[in-house]
Amino acid sequence: RSNRQQQHNVRDLSIAYCLVLFTYVFVGTIFYVSFPLSKSCIEDNFLNNFSKHDPLTIVARLLLLFQLFTVFPLMCFMLRMDIFTNFRILFKTKKNAEFSYLKVIVLNAIVVVVCVLFACFLPRIGT
Repeated sequence: RSNRQQQHNVRDLSIAYCLVLFTYVFVGTIFYVSFPLSKSCIEDNFLNNFSKHDPLTIVARLLLLFQLFTVFPLMCFMLRMDIFTNFRILFKTKKNAEFSYLKVIVLNAIVVVVCVLFACFLPRIGT
């Protein structure tokens, strides 16, 4: 591990969660208080409260797209490592433990297909 003082992990995570909580509460409160229309007009998606043709909204949506393109491979990597590690533990044969690009491609295809199916059949999953 690159973490030399692991006894501070709980403290560091607690501080991080408190900072994130403060940020969300602060931004949400400021937005709620300063919203010019009726409070019932506030959308569940923050960007839907602004005009679709506003340049800053377009930039924010492009940055969210960039975030999806960078976070999804990281999530797939963590999932892939976890699944392959569990397979290696469960099936202690040498054949299942060796690396193969075919296994990686099949697992990535399964993850993408599951995500696309959820997007197609449950497009409003958060509402």
